[in-house]
Amino acid sequence: MRRRGVRSHAYGAWTAGLGGANHSRREGVRAAEFPRPVLCDRIRLEENLALGQRVRAFAVQARVAGTWQHSTGGTTIGARRVLVQPAVALDALRVNLPDTREAPTLASVELFLAPETFRIR
Repeated sequence: MRRRGVRSHAYGAWTAGLGGANHSRREGVRAAEFPRPVLCDRIRLEENLALGQRVRAFAVQARVAGTWQHSTGGTTIGARRVLVQPAVALDALRVNLPDTREAPTLASVELFLAPETFRIR
């Protein structure tokens, strides 16, 4: 169910492709470039738990105006992890997975923009 006023950009399973976004994949890193800047203030990561929880640590980087910057990070992802940050217009996103139990499998990565009243300043 979509909440009123929330815009989302879903790019599907990062292990199987990103549905329109140019992407690259190498062990422990998932990256996507977008055709135009995407404004978002929330990032939702999901692991494929059918294969078990594998991610022990992650870091998210956003490319803003051609410069990579640390966006957020944490420890486990599990079934779902929603990361809240100030709104930023990014043209690429990179998820680094430096510590995993086995080969990492992200089920999905989604970007959201909450209504103005719910944004962090």
